[in-house]
Amino acid sequence: MFVRIKKIKGNFYVYLVENTWTPKGSRQKTKAYLGKLQQLEKIKEISFEDFLSKNYKQSLEIYIEKTTPQSIVLDLLICELQKHGFTETLTKRVLTKESLVADLNKLRFFKNNFDTDVEIVLKLNNEFMCKHTIQQLFALKINGDEDICGQKLAETIVAAGISLQPELFIALFEKIYKNEVLSIQ
Repeated sequence: MFVRIKKIKGNFYVYLVENTWTPKGSRQKTKAYLGKLQQLEKIKEISFEDFLSKNYKQSLEIYIEKTTPQSIVLDLLICELQKHGFTETLTKRVLTKESLVADLNKLRFFKNNFDTDVEIVLKLNNEFMCKHTIQQLFALKINGDEDICGQKLAETIVAAGISLQPELFIALFEKIYKNEVLSIQ
């Protein structure tokens, strides 16, 4: 499956599309509507180490050792969103930027339009952060060949719009793979 962007009346919308093979060749079928596209530029540079020292007063090594893979991924998401101008609200793991809302508790991304919420897809780092890509990340099963698992984890993280320093990726992968944690959940 892959993501396709369609321009309709000047607005961009994101769909999940699947290729299938038929006797007549490849055919594509839309599997799901993901939301209206919101392209965001990075407005500040925050290293994950700076994020940790500000929010947890811990070094990366201690944080990785004491934190679950799920919490690490949630913190990576928060850090990435902050790089793109989101700020955390009084509700933990809910971030906003103007009328855009990222509710990481419910894995929802939406634009608040007074009486309705419109599902959105955030385009960050040339990839797409939305409910689907984040669910794919949390549902990822890590077992089998180390190289294949590392590749799969890297692809899933990048597809969710998260930019990650190599040493942080290695620490996360070791936390999951070496300690026999079979998924991020």
